[in-house]
Amino acid sequence: MPSFLAELQKLNQKTNIFSRERQLLLAVSGGADSLCLAQVLAEYRRVIDPGLNLEAVNVQIPQTALKNSDLQMLRHFFQEMDIPLTVINGNIDDSEPFNCYICARERRKRIFQYAAERNIVVVAFGHNLDDYLETALLNLIHGGHLESLKPVQSYFNNKITVLRPLLSIRKKHITAYAKNCQFPKLTSVCVYESDNRRAAIRVLMAQLQRLNRAFVPNLRKAVNRWNGLDV
Repeated sequence: MPSFLAELQKLNQKTNIFSRERQLLLAVSGGADSLCLAQVLAEYRRVIDPGLNLEAVNVQIPQTALKNSDLQMLRHFFQEMDIPLTVINGNIDDSEPFNCYICARERRKRIFQYAAERNIVVVAFGHNLDDYLETALLNLIHGGHLESLKPVQSYFNNKITVLRPLLSIRKKHITAYAKNCQFPKLTSVCVYESDNRRAAIRVLMAQLQRLNRAFVPNLRKAVNRWNGLDV
């Protein structure tokens, strides 16, 4: 299993981001990815950079909101990490068709607005290698290109910088880590969780992997080459 802390150190060495920005906002969904990233960042602060300021934000959208009991578990988890967590509300108009893209867009908008209000420049997301490959494959099918997520990405004329420290780590390793650490299991109430484009892409990737066991590493090479990255 890869060292998550080492991946974070490697990203900082490449970008020197924590030397420039001393405050970081963690975008929290409640899934294993964001909880894993929270623990890694807390460990990085404890072992390497005690002066790094961390805080977290979770966006609750009525159609996919966590149960109150799960929200309490989430708050307790971040208290244990000594990372202040703020829960804010998002909203999607009932007249607008609800789907994963609309939901994700609303979450990002609220997170970036919160960061701007707090004068925070760096926002960390828990995207992993599976997200990286799925995004590229979606773009190939629907857009004719392999553009994907980046470990460091600037938005709004460099007013916001997004970090994705776990982008080179497979989802299965994060899931195993979360299980080993006994992270809280938060229940998703999203009715679209298993019925969306990404779910279909995961099925497709599994089929292609059965066709050729080298499919995933080959796709990774192709996506890296297209994006000029070494993820």
